[in-house]
Amino acid sequence: MVRKYFPGAMRNDDTIKAVVSIAEGLGISKANSLFAYSVCQEEINQGVGSLANVLQTNFCYSVSLAGLAGIPFSGKTGFSTFASQVPEDGVIFILFAPHCAVSTKTVGSSHHDQDDYICGYYHHCNEKKLSPACGAALEAYKAAKEMKEQPLFDLFSRDVEMDYIKRLCYDNKERIAAANNQPAEITNVMYEHIHDYIMRIVDNQNLVQHRKIVIMGGIQINV
Repeated sequence: MVRKYFPGAMRNDDTIKAVVSIAEGLGISKANSLFAYSVCQEEINQGVGSLANVLQTNFCYSVSLAGLAGIPFSGKTGFSTFASQVPEDGVIFILFAPHCAVSTKTVGSSHHDQDDYICGYYHHCNEKKLSPACGAALEAYKAAKEMKEQPLFDLFSRDVEMDYIKRLCYDNKERIAAANNQPAEITNVMYEHIHDYIMRIVDNQNLVQHRKIVIMGGIQINV
């Protein structure tokens, strides 16, 4: 059912095998690489066996660049600090992947048909009710679609990351509203924004000059 919402989706194990194989072919190893990842801070993206967790074991020293929704809020400063630590003639490996869940609507049954699945919601451990995932992105869109004008960005709101995501959702709310599946489209918006965010940073020659960079981008699907 995942491919109904995300055509071309791959299983986690297959993705990891492909990435490790490509990295080996490029001569990337623990000895010459630094690994940075930009994934949402929700716990379903952080556990043992998750994409970022497994890739950390295949490459040297890792650091998280992201906050809510997988947006790399560490910015240029975080990237430059990280990049300065790459070994001589080494490689910077960057993963970015916003996420979206696809879950069954009910808990406990082992048999489900197509109508039993829902995109954008997740069964967290020991919870009977579904929770939004990505929670930050979905809640931001919920707030943004009620707004009549672009929200102000207040650096002292004590919720800066969420304010940023609300503004991003507001700027794209017509596109999201017109989509057949809004949670999937919200995730696509996040992916495109993070891709642009990261590329603008790594294209800055003063920041990453004389360093090799490998970038892996995609969407994590929690099931």
